[in-house]
Amino acid sequence: MRKNSGFSLVELLMVIGLIAIIVSIAMPSLIKWRNKAQLGKAARDLYGSFQKAKMEATRSNRYCAVSFNSVTVDGQTYDYVAYIDDSPFNLQYNAGEQVIAARSWSEYPGVSTSGGITFPTVAAKPTISFAPDGLPKDQAGILQSGSVFLQNQSGIAREISVSLLGNVRITQN
Repeated sequence: MRKNSGFSLVELLMVIGLIAIIVSIAMPSLIKWRNKAQLGKAARDLYGSFQKAKMEATRSNRYCAVSFNSVTVDGQTYDYVAYIDDSPFNLQYNAGEQVIAARSWSEYPGVSTSGGITFPTVAAKPTISFAPDGLPKDQAGILQSGSVFLQNQSGIAREISVSLLGNVRITQN
């Protein structure tokens, strides 16, 4: 007599059940990992935008600023924009100024600035500017500093800060 080779329906259902159990156990870890990765990416991108603004200020011998909270560039609204602030030097993005970086928090699912932004406020927008010497200064030439606190859905937070000497760093809170 010839025996059929293959799997029975019961065996297939047991394997599918085991896979489902393993996936249900691993899923929370994967979600937490993804949330942490999005937060890290957002923090690194913001860090890079600060560094670009600082380097562009020294390279071009002009003030460069980073403004937060709904900045509109060419009809598109961003959560922060780094730009060369030269016409006039007012720490506000004006049409025609060169944009160095522009980002929206929606690019990083689950990440927000719910922890706050502590940069000085200019025209209702937190703004930090870098002078041609690389130091963060306001319009009067007074040194400035501050931080952006990013948080993900898991409650993990990162602080991206600019010191009075222009040092930019990311710290875990």
